[in-house]
Amino acid sequence: MHFFPGLSDYENPNDSKAGGITQRVMAVDEEMGVVAIRMNFGPGSTFRGGGELDVFHSFKIYDGVIRAAEAFFKQVPAGTKSGWE
Repeated sequence: MHFFPGLSDYENPNDSKAGGITQRVMAVDEEMGVVAIRMNFGPGSTFRGGGELDVFHSFKIYDGVIRAAEAFFKQVPAGTKSGWE
């Protein structure tokens, strides 16, 4: 699967374009079964212009199974922190 020029395998962490991926679990509520995660795909992750692709995921989990998932993404300036450090 090709997402960007020169990127042959987006799931290969050794690929120079995918090597900048960082992730952080922002919140977990075990009673409600909710998890929120932020991923930043690093330099070179946007189709045009500078910046980086930030993706926020939320999951609803019960009975040990992910029952729902939502994602929101936006382009942010390079080096933008999540605010959860």
